[in-house]
Amino acid sequence: DGYLTGEFMKIAFDIDGTLTDYNRFVQKRAVPFFSWKYNMEVADPNALEIEDVFEMKKYYLNKGMTEEEAGREVHKVLNKFWFSHNVIPFLIMRFRKGVKKYIRHLKKEGHEVEVHTSRAMTCKVGLLGKTARALTRLQFLFIGVSVGKNIFFYQNDEKKLEGILEKKPSLFYDDKGEILEKAKKEKIGVICVSGVHNSGIDGVPRITSFDSLNYKGLLKV
Repeated sequence: DGYLTGEFMKIAFDIDGTLTDYNRFVQKRAVPFFSWKYNMEVADPNALEIEDVFEMKKYYLNKGMTEEEAGREVHKVLNKFWFSHNVIPFLIMRFRKGVKKYIRHLKKEGHEVEVHTSRAMTCKVGLLGKTARALTRLQFLFIGVSVGKNIFFYQNDEKKLEGILEKKPSLFYDDKGEILEKAKKEKIGVICVSGVHNSGIDGVPRITSFDSLNYKGLLKV
């Protein structure tokens, strides 16, 4: 069977790495920042998370730090990056080609659209969290798409997966293999948005762009 049975569905999307090209953001913003400020070199260009791209913990261990000291230093330098001018381009990152057209098409057909994001800063208390949530919603409004109250914020991927399993969408778009595989085991239809970090995922339909995407042709594996 296909994912569609002719009835209205709940279709859910992750944001970073899925609706947006997070790999490109890391290359454009994070790589120059850490190369210049900390003299770090890219160790794994195919990694997703910034700390893995630079193998930061190993970097500090090689400087003679203990495991605990290295962990604290990684946390410290990552905060230096995120709590800087880099946060605004991240929160209002441009969507991939075709996202606006695709989501509008889904809503026009009567499907319910949800957004699930593990942007940790959106779960902060106070002004920071409030601002991060507002900018994330504005990211959709900038392209003329409203998701209303159907946007859910989580402090990490584990919590996001719990939210996905609880909401039980018919179809879920994400870029992380572990999340996709666990959702699939729970009988949720999954689509992987391809990136350099997920080339090893097997048994899941893949897309590279939302432009001219025909979701009716995506079949369960």
